[in-house]
Amino acid sequence: MFKTKKIKYQNLWTFKNLEMGLQILEQINKESSMLRPKQNCSQVTIKRLLKLLNLRKFKPKPIKRVSIPGLNKKGRYLSISSTQDNLVLIVLKKYLELIVQPILRENTYGFSYSNNCHKALFVLKTKWLKITWVLRPRWVEQLSSIHFKILLKLIASFCDQATLELFAKFMAAGYIDIFNINDRTRYSQLYKHIPENSVISPLLTNLYFTPLDIFVEDFLYSKHSHLMFDYKRLLVQKKYKVKSHLGHTLKKQVKLSSKKIIIHYLRNMDDCLFGFTGLIRRARSFRNRILSFLEKHLKIMSNKRESSIQHVFYSFVFLNTQICWTYLFYKNFSSVNIKNRNKSRGPKLLVPLGFLFKRAVIFGFGSFDNNNKNRVRAKVHTKLINLKIDTTLSIYNKIITDYVAYYTFADKYSSLWKILTLYKKSCALTLVEKKKIKMYTLNYPVFDRKRHLKEAQQTLLFKLRWPFSLKASYLFKISQPSIDFTSTFTTLV
Repeated sequence: MFKTKKIKYQNLWTFKNLEMGLQILEQINKESSMLRPKQNCSQVTIKRLLKLLNLRKFKPKPIKRVSIPGLNKKGRYLSISSTQDNLVLIVLKKYLELIVQPILRENTYGFSYSNNCHKALFVLKTKWLKITWVLRPRWVEQLSSIHFKILLKLIASFCDQATLELFAKFMAAGYIDIFNINDRTRYSQLYKHIPENSVISPLLTNLYFTPLDIFVEDFLYSKHSHLMFDYKRLLVQKKYKVKSHLGHTLKKQVKLSSKKIIIHYLRNMDDCLFGFTGLIRRARSFRNRILSFLEKHLKIMSNKRESSIQHVFYSFVFLNTQICWTYLFYKNFSSVNIKNRNKSRGPKLLVPLGFLFKRAVIFGFGSFDNNNKNRVRAKVHTKLINLKIDTTLSIYNKIITDYVAYYTFADKYSSLWKILTLYKKSCALTLVEKKKIKMYTLNYPVFDRKRHLKEAQQTLLFKLRWPFSLKASYLFKISQPSIDFTSTFTTLV
């Protein structure tokens, strides 16, 4: 399918490449949370691994997997692979990135620092103008059930037969449930899949969805997309005078072009988003074409109820941000003209308060009020009581700092105080039950102005990181690594 240079198996496996992989693993261990197990490797194990790879006798171990409660009923899975498997995957990623990265399209994000999720949101805010309809397709099954034969055909154009066999071994390794290690009944019935939450998984998912990018950009954009233009500006650029017969013909062309539809497309790994301007009939026809293409060529079944076309008036969550357009901030929607409804300006990126409160409830940091279900109250985290004080504080500090660092682009940045106070109160409750501290007169533990929790003798015990202000800065961290603030939540399960 693609004509590029191929990776050779002999050039990959050297002692220098594996040492380079160890350095990257150490950086990942520093960035990871305190509860995740550290992965280290000695030089003796590296030499053993080199012999197995050169003799082509290396077999990856099955992945340890745990089910995590999610916002949906099904939830999702967290997988942890061994150190030797991660070393091999890091080396494969470095060589495969050099070949695959120039082939990927501009609308794909989420595989490198330059193409970050912040850059995807920056493109959405600046270029997605005058949109009326939005489509976000949803999949029936998770990413693990991707058809492995299609992916191996795409990888075969970039590497030799020996490296392709090594990719196939990783896909056929399977998984083991941590809570039921002896039960292997589901192990044999599982599909061959991409190693989940691994180093190479974002690059392979973007490679798997490249045929969809080619279909949208080369077929749908070229034939069916047509931008509006002003006929007076066109005449001024060409230095013509506006005449009656010339203007009459150009007005007809503008009317014909307005019947056509404008298409916008954006994708972060497996999260796709489409924007349309025009009639609903044409938007629905494009929806049916896109979903049929995914079923035939990529063999991905979509949930047709959830992946319906939505008007811009209804806000939605994409990349952990609430996206809504400008005319939502009017008090009376009936006062807005009909023309301004259909042709909205750029979107506003907000902090999704309801989405983040639900996440706090699911992972045990809060609970819904019995009298009012829309209200969330802080709660003692039972799993963090048994840990050390330094580890509990490091988890709460990391959650607060990650939220503050991720939502720097938000329009109403000060709305994040509501979520941070919930984690502040839950941190105070867990530490009070751990040490059984008696506060001044209140039964409920509170931080003072300096954000320190004190005993009756006013001795300093605990310290919490806390931002001084949350003013809107509109900063998009494009050239920096993406902040994965879900990693701390997943390790608590």
